[in-house]
Amino acid sequence: KSKIILLCALLFGTMFLSAQSTKETNNAFKKHFYLSGDLGLDLLDGDNTERKLAFDGDFGIGYQFDEYVGLKANASFGNLNGSFKGLEQYKDVSIEKLNYIEFSLNLTFDLTNIILGYNPERKFGVVPHIGLGQVQYRTSLLNSDGSSFYKIGYRETSSDDNSDASINGRRVVGTVPMGLELNYAITPRWN
Repeated sequence: KSKIILLCALLFGTMFLSAQSTKETNNAFKKHFYLSGDLGLDLLDGDNTERKLAFDGDFGIGYQFDEYVGLKANASFGNLNGSFKGLEQYKDVSIEKLNYIEFSLNLTFDLTNIILGYNPERKFGVVPHIGLGQVQYRTSLLNSDGSSFYKIGYRETSSDDNSDASINGRRVVGTVPMGLELNYAITPRWN
């Protein structure tokens, strides 16, 4: 308990110290919009699935209110593939297709600036985020002969009340995305 109180005191102490600075420079922070994007790999490793790699991507647009807090809207997409393990009755079953589209709105906090103060020359940054969103997904399971025996999130098989509100009958689930971004400044305008 005392360690938590000490950590909070140090954190707020650095925030107050940096807030007391009245020195103005040409490198003062300016509010701005920004674009972000990434391509990467997903590794599906569920309770009963073998590990399989697949591609995913993300596009975002954000607004930085000040050197500490921002807001970012994301659109993500990806595919997950796999096969079952440890379940004898599913030994000849594979996941043909599991793909998703996700939309979210996230509050971002520049933790590096909060702790160390704003420095436009800094190369590394740590930015946690938390938000609200939704994921729309579909999946199909195949027998060993290649025939599909189970589908979810396809318009022709959807019995969900929300299928008209989704993209092509996909299953819709609410999400609370949270994570940590590690940024490296290649140039002052490119991270």
